[in-house]
Amino acid sequence: MSLKKIEEEKEDLLLRISNLKKKLLWYNRIYDNKNLISIICYKIFNIQIEQIFKKAIKYNYKLKTENITKNKSLISDKILCTIVNHNHNENALSLYNLQINYFDSVILDSGSQNSPKGSVRFGNIYYSALLNVAHSIAKKNNYEYLLFICSDVLISPNESAKMFERLLTLDLNKIGLYSPSSKGFSHPFCKKQTSNQLREVPFVEGFMFLCDIKILDQFCPINTKENLYGWGLDIAKSFFSKKNNKLCVIDDNVEVEHMNGTGYSREIAEYEMLIWVRTLNNDEIVSFFEEQINYCIKVKNEL
Repeated sequence: MSLKKIEEEKEDLLLRISNLKKKLLWYNRIYDNKNLISIICYKIFNIQIEQIFKKAIKYNYKLKTENITKNKSLISDKILCTIVNHNHNENALSLYNLQINYFDSVILDSGSQNSPKGSVRFGNIYYSALLNVAHSIAKKNNYEYLLFICSDVLISPNESAKMFERLLTLDLNKIGLYSPSSKGFSHPFCKKQTSNQLREVPFVEGFMFLCDIKILDQFCPINTKENLYGWGLDIAKSFFSKKNNKLCVIDDNVEVEHMNGTGYSREIAEYEMLIWVRTLNNDEIVSFFEEQINYCIKVKNEL
């Protein structure tokens, strides 16, 4: 057998393995969500039911902008604050009631029981779809920046006020990504290291960030079939920030807390991330991902 033939068979086998893994991911999601109708449709009719409602879902995303609570601060016309929630209803409302003092704000709820009053409600669409919705609403309403906060983040009134004061004084034109420092579940370089400085970092965590909409434009909307749980989107934001000569910073003058836990398989989320980044067809971003992942492993091993 020729070398060329061997390579062709190898590529074919790798493709088959990848496709099988994608099917396993889909089955895992459906069984986790106990969606019997989806299972029956797929097993009997070979139909993935989410495709039936794909247009309806997109349509609903565009309907809900009236839920934005407006604010008259000096930067409210530039920044949309979206609080994304799944079953942290009380804290989602607490975050909302804090942020409406400073920013135009909205709660996007992902399949919570007794979802917060006034929230834009969806089924459990997970992180990537929530970011897609937040990005879409911000663009439709001509905001320049998206402040994205997951409802498992704890912020005190004092820290929220300090963040607003910092953003008032920053030259946002130079900022691609901004995030407060964090305690709890976060990377070591995102934790507080100085008294009040801004620090450049490899990337900022996805649970709370301010991002230039033009940076998100580089990879949103995210294909949720490839990356449902949103791993790696923090690295992607950093890559495109740096490519556009924008800063990626942590603010040690502000500190928030991120609760532990994900509620889904970390192994699946990691595999999805590695598959998704290659769908961008950009060798440079793949190399950047590998550098950041290796850096995170090195930092973790040194602790």
